[in-house]
This record gives sequence, C-alpha cells and structure tokens, in this order.
Amino acid sequence: MKKLLLVLVLFTSCTPKGSKLEQQAAAGDAAAQYSLAEMYYKGDSVAVDKTKAAEWYTKAAEQGNAAAQNSLGKMYKKGEGVTMDKTKALEWYTKAAEQGYARAQNNLGYMYDKGEGVAIDKTKAVEWYTKAAQQGDARGQNKLGYMYRKGEGVTMDKTKAVEWYTKAAEQGNASGQFSLGYMYLKGEGVAVDKKKAVEYVIKSAEQGDAEPQYILGRIYHDGDGVAIDKKKAVEWYTKAAEQGGVEAQNKLWLMYVEGDGVAMNKTKAAEWCTKAAEQGDANAQCNLGNMYAYGDGVALDKSKAMEWYTKAANQGIASAQNNLGAMYNNGDGVLTNKNTALEWYTKAAKAGNAVAQNNLARYYYYGEGVQQDNSKAAYWCEQAYKNGHKEAKAFWDKEELWKYLDK
Repeated sequence: MKKLLLVLVLFTSCTPKGSKLEQQAAAGDAAAQYSLAEMYYKGDSVAVDKTKAAEWYTKAAEQGNAAAQNSLGKMYKKGEGVTMDKTKALEWYTKAAEQGYARAQNNLGYMYDKGEGVAIDKTKAVEWYTKAAQQGDARGQNKLGYMYRKGEGVTMDKTKAVEWYTKAAEQGNASGQFSLGYMYLKGEGVAVDKKKAVEYVIKSAEQGDAEPQYILGRIYHDGDGVAIDKKKAVEWYTKAAEQGGVEAQNKLWLMYVEGDGVAMNKTKAAEWCTKAAEQGDANAQCNLGNMYAYGDGVALDKSKAMEWYTKAANQGIASAQNNLGAMYNNGDGVLTNKNTALEWYTKAAKAGNAVAQNNLARYYYYGEGVQQDNSKAAYWCEQAYKNGHKEAKAFWDKEELWKYLDK
C-alpha cells in the first residue's frame, strides 16, 4: 500500500493585500505608504523591519500625511530605524501637530515640557497639551491635568486638574485614573472621597502600572478607604515588585521579615531586599548588609555585609556608616583599622546617628584612632544622649563629661 506524503510549504511573504499595498505605495499613494510602514513597524504579515518602516513613513510624511509625520517623529525620538535625533523628532511632530493631529500635539507638548530637542517651555507645552486634550486625546488630557495640578506653564488650579483627569480617566487612561484616585484620596481640587479614590486606583492598577499597584497595596495594608486586608496588600505589592517597583520590594521585605499578612519567611525577605538593593536603593542595601552580617535569611557572610554596607554608606545612610565603623573597629570581616572606623563613625555621627555619636565619644575619650580629646568626647556624648542613647547618658554621668564641655 502506497503512503501518501503530504508536504506543507511554509513561507513568509507579504499577503496578497500587502503585495498590492506595496504597489500602491511605490506608485506614490501616501495612505498606502503609511499603511506599509505600519506593517513593517509592527511585523504585520511581514518581518519587523524598523528601517523599512522609517523609509515608508518618510515618503508618506513628505507628502503631508499627518499620521506618518507623527510616527516618524516618534522614530527619531527613540532612534528606531533611524539615528536618534530629538531635533528632527520635534520637526516632524510640529508638522503633524500644526495639521491638528491630536497625538502629535500631545507629543509636541511633551517635547516642550521636558526640553527634548528644544528648550524647556512649559507655556508652550500647556498650549499643545490643551489642543490635544480638547480633541479628546486622553494622554493630552492627563498631561494637562498634571500641569494644572502642579501649576506648570499655567496658574495652579486643582479643580481644573480634576476636570481633565476625569476626562482622561473616563477614556480608560491608566495614568488619569491613578491621578484622579489620588486627588480623591487627598482631597485636592475635590472633596475627599476614599471610596472613589479606591475605585480609580483599582482601575489603574488593573491595567498593569506598577505605581498604582504599589499605592493600592498601601491602601489595603493601612485600611485607607477600605477594610484592612494584608493578603490583598501583599498581592498588589507583589505585582508592583515584579515589575521592578523598589518601594513595593521594600514593603515585601518588611512584611516577610515581620510575618505581616504572610507567614514569616526571612529567605523571601532577603530575595526582595536583594532586588531593591541591586537597583541602588540605599535603605535596601543597608538592610541586606544587616541580613548578611547576622545570617538572617541568608548564609552568614561578613564580606557581603561589608559590600552592601559600603554601597549604602556611600549614599549617606548613617546606620550603614556606623555599622562599617563597627566592623573596622572590631576587625569583623575586615582587618581592624581604627582610623577607618573613626572616619565612618564621624560621618554617621554628623548625620545624627546616636550609636555612632556614642562610639565617637568613646574614641575621643580613650584616644582610639585619634588623639585623646575630652572636649570632643563630651560634645559627642552629649549629642548621643540627647538623641536618646541610654549608654551614652550613663557614660556621661560616670565620667563626669560635663566638666569638659567648651564654655
């Protein structure tokens, strides 16, 4: 019995529609040129090719097609298919905006707002945002709401901010929904209404933006306008944290450390703390240093503790500076070095850290890593006990350090 072999030939090419479209575009039809550019940009029936997309957008744009002019502006702004050129982006956005193309008007407003390809001009930004907003462009409405809320390029008017945020929110704009929710939450330009605030923040968070997800986590954690629900707080913090939200990552660290709304899990706490620390968050770096220093949720590793304390200390975290001082003082994970310990204790003490102030007082009193100086010992001891350090007060009384204060 003979077997029939069915051969399926798979190929990638333009669809018949695409082939005809290419002919029309080549013949100079601007609408066809724009459509073909869109196909190459999005990979619709053809392989994505940003360079070809830019070529066809250019042909259409040069014929005055506003949508193509806007798209070409976007490509120059981002450096997609062309060399990034913010000035050219501005030129093409302007051409489209002057034809009344709402998206371009919003984009042009943004260029003036942020000073991209042109000097910052908040007044012009407001002008273009307004044109876009009045045509119903949701992004323009949201941006205009922001400008009225902050008083940038226009007289501050929180009521108008609410009006424009509302228009954007009603079109499903996530930023507008979040901003409107915030206005209701804080009573800016509108009476406080926690119920409406939560409704709008939820709508925004459900669209996937990390910031409203984080805020929604806080709302459920604190019971602000809703019943306290730690489980939902963790749920929303996690969504934000998984998108790289540092604040949410830090919140999850604390909740897993304390068993707040979740079972205590120091390992998970360390994981979230690491993610925040690796993004450069100084407090997370200090917290991670503590975890490595004490083997809390991670294997004890004094070298890693030093590494993370140093990163945090260099960003001005006083507790990390003090901890580094202590490690150099005690030779903990590093060779003992009283001079280096003194440097870190001094930085932390000047930043108001009471523990470091107490440590520095003893350094001066006993002449460790520095010339003995009772006056400086008295000064730092007084600062420490005034900041609530009990051992410093006991030391102050025992050694009668008040006698050495400069009069």
